Amino acid sequence: RSRRRLELEASSSTNTESVQRHGEQMEELWNARYASIIGALTSEGSISEEQREQVRSYRNLHQITGEAHVRALALQGWSASEFEAGERGESAKPGSAASADTAGGGDGAGLGGGSGGG
Repeated sequence: RSRRRLELEASSSTNTESVQRHGEQMEELWNARYASIIGALTSEGSISEEQREQVRSYRNLHQITGEAHVRALALQGWSASEFEAGERGESAKPGSAASADTAGGGDGAGLGGGSGGG
């Protein structure tokens, strides 16, 4: 009996690791899709309140963290405050002198934090 129990425990452990790995892969997938959505919505330099609300719903549905949100925005040269305002600041628009400073993610403020909600 103890041998069978060990086999079951080993099998359970392997299944748990597999489920965890799958969950991490799904999180990466949703984050990549989210970044793509952010890229499309912010490409014109502004985003409407309706679009921002849709983004919030997507974040909540797919549990996109605040950190992933800020990272997706930074890839597009946007800050979280610009996103909330609905428009990228003049100094951050492509071709401006300041845009080179923000292309790499700016000063990184907010990249380490953030919560799941919206």
